[in-house]
Amino acid sequence: MSKTNKRQKKKQVKMRNKKLIKKYPFLLPRNVWTGKVPKDYDYTYTEYGCLGKGWKAGFGEFWLEDLREALIKTNFMDKFMFMELKEKYGSFRQYCNGAPEEVHEVIRKYEYISEYICYQCGSPHACVVNDYGWYLPLCKDCWDKNNKKRAEKGYKVVSWDEVADEECTGLPNEYKYTTYSKGEDVVTTVDISETANKIRKKFEKRKRINK
Repeated sequence: MSKTNKRQKKKQVKMRNKKLIKKYPFLLPRNVWTGKVPKDYDYTYTEYGCLGKGWKAGFGEFWLEDLREALIKTNFMDKFMFMELKEKYGSFRQYCNGAPEEVHEVIRKYEYISEYICYQCGSPHACVVNDYGWYLPLCKDCWDKNNKKRAEKGYKVVSWDEVADEECTGLPNEYKYTTYSKGEDVVTTVDISETANKIRKKFEKRKRINK
């Protein structure tokens, strides 16, 4: 790539990121201790870059919109910031500086959803597997593709049946979490069918287009 093309690409990235941050201010990188934007920040990256390719394709836009809506509804947009976004043990972890419960509901929902979305392609038919020491949510197709590459390099091939949880049948329509109140465990069931259906429809549409 020529220097001119590199400059043009960098300019396009900056313009895209400026638009992204204007709509989703919580994607603006900040110092976790001071809350201030780094002096040398030049829009070449955002917090959204912490999301894996498959997760972006699978649920990225829904996560952004749901979080934005919750922050606006609770009047917390100007006070909210992420301390860290990352993948850990196959789940999308979101650490923030504190927020209303409605915002944390969105965070919990997408941390759960991420465990069923393929980290590589965005398929909603994934489960967390031990990918040679690295826990990631992968679908069977991506696992088989990875196996093929390993075989070509002379590495050991492990079948999908050996790593996949037989109870993993794709993205569920609800999830449960437990809290502790007044000396007792309180189990809460959350309906995520609306978001799950959006994710499934988007994936099927992308499959048809890419055929």
